[in-house]
Amino acid sequence: MSNEVILNQIKEVAKLVSVEGYFTEIYKYKNYYNLDWSIFTKRALVRVKAKVSMGIDLNKMKFDFDETSKTLTIGPMPQPELFSIDHDIDYYDISEGTFNSFSSDDFNKINNDVKQYIRNVALKSELPQRAKLQSQKTLETIRILAETAGWKVIEEGIAPEKG
Repeated sequence: MSNEVILNQIKEVAKLVSVEGYFTEIYKYKNYYNLDWSIFTKRALVRVKAKVSMGIDLNKMKFDFDETSKTLTIGPMPQPELFSIDHDIDYYDISEGTFNSFSSDDFNKINNDVKQYIRNVALKSELPQRAKLQSQKTLETIRILAETAGWKVIEEGIAPEKG
């Protein structure tokens, strides 16, 4: 057996992951043709364990350094973003109907549905607010370090939320 891994792209990023949320969910999948009878129905019970990372994209921030006046201008701070969802899926109680069995497309659909579900739950949780607060604390630490080094720091606030 031969495996080949190809690196498609490398992208430089400056992202501050300020919080991680850990989720465990039970997801029920059910699919049937026309009638919800056992011979036409396939079901799966899926346990999902996920880690969601949120923070701010520092590339979306402005950092201006004025060496002559020793002034650092920071801001505005962007709104927190969901950077990644790492999830593991365990399938339990998989049952297929006589005329409706699982295919690889079904498992891919379950995977995508679960990931979207976790994304929605994470965005409705306290994670975005905690990410914003933790990012502000980190930028406050940067401000203190700059001021300790004799620099004046000007903060331009927080970017407005997207509607």
